Amino acid sequence: MRRIGLTIVAGLMMATQLGAQTVHFQEGFGTTAVGSIPAGWTLKDGGQIVDQTPPLNYDSTWTVTDNYLGSDLGQGNFLFIRYNSGGTQGDTIETPVISVTAPTGNVYLGYLTYYNSLGSGDSGIVEVFDGTTWQRLVKYGNGNDVGGWGNNAAWELFDITPFVNPNLKVRFIYHDNNDWYWAVDSVIVFSACLFSGPVTAAWLSNTTALIVYSGSYDSVKIEYGLSGFTPGTGTIVTSDGSSPDTITGLNWTNTYDFYVWSYCGGNASVDTQFVTLCSVVPSPYLEVFDDPALLSYVGTGCGFVTNDTTNVVIDFTGGGCALDSGFLQLWGVQGVYAESPYIQVTPGSMYAISYYYRPGESGCGETPDNGDSVIVEWFDTAWHRIALYNGGGATPPGWHYNETYICPATAAIKIRFRIGNGTGAGFDSWHFDSLKVVPLPSQPDIKVVSVDVIRNVACGSGASDTLVI
Repeated sequence: MRRIGLTIVAGLMMATQLGAQTVHFQEGFGTTAVGSIPAGWTLKDGGQIVDQTPPLNYDSTWTVTDNYLGSDLGQGNFLFIRYNSGGTQGDTIETPVISVTAPTGNVYLGYLTYYNSLGSGDSGIVEVFDGTTWQRLVKYGNGNDVGGWGNNAAWELFDITPFVNPNLKVRFIYHDNNDWYWAVDSVIVFSACLFSGPVTAAWLSNTTALIVYSGSYDSVKIEYGLSGFTPGTGTIVTSDGSSPDTITGLNWTNTYDFYVWSYCGGNASVDTQFVTLCSVVPSPYLEVFDDPALLSYVGTGCGFVTNDTTNVVIDFTGGGCALDSGFLQLWGVQGVYAESPYIQVTPGSMYAISYYYRPGESGCGETPDNGDSVIVEWFDTAWHRIALYNGGGATPPGWHYNETYICPATAAIKIRFRIGNGTGAGFDSWHFDSLKVVPLPSQPDIKVVSVDVIRNVACGSGASDTLVI
């Protein structure tokens, strides 16, 4: 499954503009009476079917309405639920069984939505039935609104190809007991030739890049050039559509842009995947996070990048919080990350990745709660986990040191710090400092150190291991 970032108009026109070959299911709620639900749809509470005789009240269950306080999603009638204080928890609405036969290309679920979130106590979940179990596509909530009324409605699109079966269904589940709400419109399931990215690019050598994507296609076209080139003027390479693809004749002191199209059933994908491959920095590499301008938004820069410049910052809090003058701080919003530039390495040689880490605590951020976590990982042709740190006291206060040995398969790697789970901005934080990547000598100079654990590792064994001091 993939959540696809596209913004287009509603209903059948959405699928048409995406190059749909077949529309398998569509419900725009325009012919459904206010205070009822469409024929074949089912209301459930706690897994049990409930009375759905009109008129239904959106203060206690899902129903179709034509407005909320004069607002709609711009398409007329829509599906809506709101709870006032004391409302029932966990109302669910399910589609009828959706017949998907002989799809051309991949199969997608799309809908318009406005999810208005109060805080950590509410959630909206969208799932599809794969014939055996319900598979989650997305969970809204934690105080984060999605979309808005009118032209601000969010168009959500998911690749559900792995879940297609003769008994496919979709359901929307709402949990809340406060005066907030969820609106859904223009639900559609269709087949189309869309690229199932995302595309990633990695340096394989100083002249060769590896382009990696998911899915299998009749063919793939890649156009590339120096960063900022105009599409149509670059170099074009075609492949058999099986990832990964290798691009040669490059220079890793340059930054390149890549545009990638897939072909299925003789049709070119409508959405073009784009990725920038930044020039590498040499190793040994050290980042002490003392530059307040270090971070840039992903896709706009080639240094240390983040997907959230509000919740990922360089912090200069005093009072003994920092090892030196600054450190990297990630507030606990699930999925936010900070990622290093590509760092030059020698494939098959051993390297040490080290850093200091700590959970937030009083006076130095906010203490992570039970269930909060942060992940550290490195990338060559895929992401490899270095460590996962949990909140709720599982990671003790204060600064700790981690050193991990790796054997990269490519000529450049990058490191990422990512929130695995969190309750929202301002509720917990994690700190990192002094990120270092250094080659290990073939005959290391052994010194006595205080360690919790040390293990033997060697390149060629497919192993990596961790030294914790």
